[in-house]
Amino acid sequence: MISNQVGGGTIEARLTALDTAVDGLLGVDLSGLSNDDIVEVLQRMETSLRKATTVGHQLIVESTERMTPGHLG
Repeated sequence: MISNQVGGGTIEARLTALDTAVDGLLGVDLSGLSNDDIVEVLQRMETSLRKATTVGHQLIVESTERMTPGHLG
């Protein structure tokens, strides 16, 4: 069962901010950006995605250490 409130206020607030940021980027018209702007956006997106992947890996390790997959079936 998925809760609407994850991990207390701090994590919930950060996940909500992440959702909002991604939704905001999905709605942006990128056609007006200069070539330099496109490169900067790509670089920043890559950095952010790598950090998000690291968080995902930390969650996998945490769930494995807690034997969560066994508890979920």
